[in-house]
Amino acid sequence: MDSTYGFEGTLEAITQEPAGIWLSEVEAIVLRTTLAQPIPQVASREETGDIYLPLNAVQRIEILQQTQNRNR
Repeated sequence: MDSTYGFEGTLEAITQEPAGIWLSEVEAIVLRTTLAQPIPQVASREETGDIYLPLNAVQRIEILQQTQNRNR
């Protein structure tokens, strides 16, 4: 079983030195895959508050614009 981690939150700042991003209202998400289920599935979520992510540890970033009807 393979576990990967992701984070969802509000983008607060981007820094150059050191290169990274600050997120607030963060949820840490554990995704798991198995041989029988190769598409990642959310295994758990945990609220973590604010977090700094160095960009050398980031493989993918998705930024979604907030809309009027969006509920978290």
